[in-house]
Amino acid sequence: MVRKGEDGHRAAVGNHRGPGAALQESRGGPACACSYFMILQDLALAREDIDEAVYAILFRENCIAKRLDTYFQHLDAFKERKKELLHKKWTENVAKPLQQRIMEKVISYKALEKTKQENFEYFLKHTNKTEIIFGDFYDPEVYNPFYMTKKDPNYGKVAVPPFCDPLFRRQQERDEEQRAVFQYTTGTL
Repeated sequence: MVRKGEDGHRAAVGNHRGPGAALQESRGGPACACSYFMILQDLALAREDIDEAVYAILFRENCIAKRLDTYFQHLDAFKERKKELLHKKWTENVAKPLQQRIMEKVISYKALEKTKQENFEYFLKHTNKTEIIFGDFYDPEVYNPFYMTKKDPNYGKVAVPPFCDPLFRRQQERDEEQRAVFQYTTGTL
């Protein structure tokens, strides 16, 4: 039996009964020894349901963690592949042509050295046939060592074309844009 106390809250009257009795009364029957076992069965079933729910949640969490691990592994592999492709593209478009030009210039320099060596040998053979030549004293009608230099001012010189790195060109374009913006904002030319 339950009645309200002086302060308005419910207060239990009579002897105290266990939780099984309240459960049995809610089912509509008197409290008995078999109700305790029914409560234990209900608790066991509830525990099994809770365990199954926890297992399902943990299983989903493990699946999500595995998917995230796989995603990050694929992302790392993708980033590494992107770096490899960028390096390959740079090698093909910048490094190899530059190396090829350098090799051409080195080979042409070797050919130039060979030509200089042949000219010097010719000069020595010619001077051995004629009179002795000392430093500034030579006969331009017989032999003029500066003939080719006067005829072609670039004779014996190697011309290297300007370096055309795409990244360097992009940086130059960006610098030009920044200069134009600065000149526009300051109003100076």
